[in-house]
Amino acid sequence: MDFIGKVRATVERFQMLQDGDRVIVGVSGGVDSAVLLHVLRLLRGDYDLSLAVAHVDHGIRGEESLREADFVRELAHGMGLPFETISVDVPVLARKRRISLQEASREARYQFYEEVRRKHGAQKVALGQTADDQAETILMRVIRGAGLRGLKGIPPVRSGIYIRPLIELARQDVERFADAEGLSWVTDSSNIKDIYLRNKVRRELIPHLEREYNPSIKGSLTRMASILSRDEDYLDGEAEEVANGLIKGSGGQLMVDIPKLTAFHKALWFRVLQKALGRVLGGDLRNIKTVHLEGICRLLTRRAPNKMLCLPQGVYVEKHYRELLIRKGKPPDVLSFEYIVDCPGVTILESLGKRLVTRIEVPEKDVPADVDSNVAYLDENKLIYPLILRGFEPGDRFVPLGMRGHKKVKDFFVDAKVPKPLRRRIPLLVSGENIAWIVGYRMSDYYKLTEESKRILRVEYLDYP
Repeated sequence: MDFIGKVRATVERFQMLQDGDRVIVGVSGGVDSAVLLHVLRLLRGDYDLSLAVAHVDHGIRGEESLREADFVRELAHGMGLPFETISVDVPVLARKRRISLQEASREARYQFYEEVRRKHGAQKVALGQTADDQAETILMRVIRGAGLRGLKGIPPVRSGIYIRPLIELARQDVERFADAEGLSWVTDSSNIKDIYLRNKVRRELIPHLEREYNPSIKGSLTRMASILSRDEDYLDGEAEEVANGLIKGSGGQLMVDIPKLTAFHKALWFRVLQKALGRVLGGDLRNIKTVHLEGICRLLTRRAPNKMLCLPQGVYVEKHYRELLIRKGKPPDVLSFEYIVDCPGVTILESLGKRLVTRIEVPEKDVPADVDSNVAYLDENKLIYPLILRGFEPGDRFVPLGMRGHKKVKDFFVDAKVPKPLRRRIPLLVSGENIAWIVGYRMSDYYKLTEESKRILRVEYLDYP
């Protein structure tokens, strides 16, 4: 089967196109998107397609980005196709949203694609990811410890709108087709910089796996993604049915029946909780991570009848005996709180009006001194993740810096003359079952830095915003 035949087979297998579709083609100017545009133009008569081209200048590579935009503009005009473009200062967006450049770039692209799709009344947005992108994505997610949903990889079709006709084609075949057709494209210089994980996976890890373990590793990973996608779709359908029977309420506040949920297998707990959070957040789960879902699961199985977990995006999960309350909104006027700490990263503590900033450092010649009571330097190798930031609980004990024996936190507060009404608002940074730092007061002697410390976790407690 020739290249066009393979693309057509993918389109038919996943029902990507229907007769008369209007399609926005996302074109960066690279070989994949240039081939995608060319192929859809060749298939235009088969499906009676109307095409338009969309291009995003991410504002990262200066003159190179401007040249790419000009290239795509000329490409579209040369084909007589409508052309839409936008310039976005992605570094500013990343700082404002406190996300990575890659996340900010993706967010800017999809927002623009959706605007262009509505403007042109289009049914589909076509993107140029290949089987190589699929393999790279899966390996990146393996490295980061993704679950089944992450390991299913890049979906060939998402939301019935975003389609990837080249997803089953190898990049090598795409490049050969481009050469055979005499196509032009531009090369993104950032694709050869090893500061990005994807580039290291592409340029180092995959070639190593091909040489030493499996010459067909890309195909194997793509097949695995297809298998896991089917399994995930089945489990997701089961979770949807369970969620409809367990979740009550609407809008920004939902209730989940705890005994009924915990009667199911734990594999469904995560998915039902994701669906509940998705309903509260309007489907925007980009800041909800596996560690947050694990935190809710721990909350479900705790004996304490009333506890609260604070999640990103202003979500509060409260356990009230047999029910789990999930809501979004103003921080509650309660003194019980628990946050899962991003390490490294920024954790917003909305109920306290604070933020916790963590970063990994390599020890210098001299051990950092405690010059600021709101900064702690901890021996990172001794920590157990995830770190939890919570309020004081009766019976809490720790080993104060400079001491050998344990001391009750209550007694520490008394000695430090902390007013009783304030004690439950003082955060405790907890590693496993141990208190590593009474924030703003004293860290544990166990986590102090020594000459043997190899990595430091620097933790800073700041006002927010």
